[in-house]
Amino acid sequence: MKIGIIGIGFAGQLHSKVIEMLDTNIVYYVYDVTPNAAQEFAKAHKCQAVNSLEELYEKIDAVIIATPTFTHYNLVMEAIQKGKHILCEKPMAVRLSEAEEMLEMSRKKNKICAIGFNYRFFEITEILKKQNQIGEMYNIKILIKRLFRNDWHNKDNGVLADLGIHLIDYITYLCNQSINLSTCKVRRKYIEGWDYDSKVLGKTEKGIPFELIASRTKNPDEVQFNIEIVGTKGTFRYDSRKETTYEIEKDNISCKYNFEKKQKTEGFFDFTDSILRQDEAWLKAISSENVKNIATFEDGFRAQKALEFFLLKK
Repeated sequence: MKIGIIGIGFAGQLHSKVIEMLDTNIVYYVYDVTPNAAQEFAKAHKCQAVNSLEELYEKIDAVIIATPTFTHYNLVMEAIQKGKHILCEKPMAVRLSEAEEMLEMSRKKNKICAIGFNYRFFEITEILKKQNQIGEMYNIKILIKRLFRNDWHNKDNGVLADLGIHLIDYITYLCNQSINLSTCKVRRKYIEGWDYDSKVLGKTEKGIPFELIASRTKNPDEVQFNIEIVGTKGTFRYDSRKETTYEIEKDNISCKYNFEKKQKTEGFFDFTDSILRQDEAWLKAISSENVKNIATFEDGFRAQKALEFFLLKK
């Protein structure tokens, strides 16, 4: 398998790291708008740098697009035209109209086109999808707080688009149902015109109430990922600040469960691991294996539709 990575910033470097961990037989190439940066990166890693997108597409079977959101539309459309499998970082696009065109174009090709919703691949997500100790989900609250990055509002991306888009997909994935947009209320706080703290209150299409909170913080002690789900038979709680535990409260009895201790990235329990599992699932899908948890362009478009609604809502 020959893979290309476009963009060697934060996301591109993560994908490069996990590809090297996954399979030594994968040959991968990198391209960046700063050629010298790509060349220097290739010297330090098990990859080759190319000087143009045309050269990249001549060498590869599939491409990971790890560039800022405003570049996704043009890069995805070109990659589809070139007949390549695609893993595009989130959000899918800047505008819903672009995401719709990307989806329609992908449907015309028999290729695997995926969106980088790696929260689906957190270990806690797998537990949530399998567990049935709390009965049917009755109420859901998900909080994510991440440190500020230098590019956190790069080209039209505030925190709702950058982090909240993960949670939009996460709630639909957990519940296996869409969000009822007509029920939603949005609250945002701003710095220099960009939202740095956003909350969405609403219900799924089958009436499950939820609260999604995405926020940036400069305090490393506040970085966290929290989930609380109230079910018909009990309550499920997870707090990443506790590193290795989650809790189920059932019939007035509280039980704690431990994860295998893993290295954390920016306060997250298995951020690199989730990228690894996501990329592995994408590669398996390319190899014609039936992979159910990978986020498709249909999932990306659905999340984009909700995101645009929330961004326009006063």
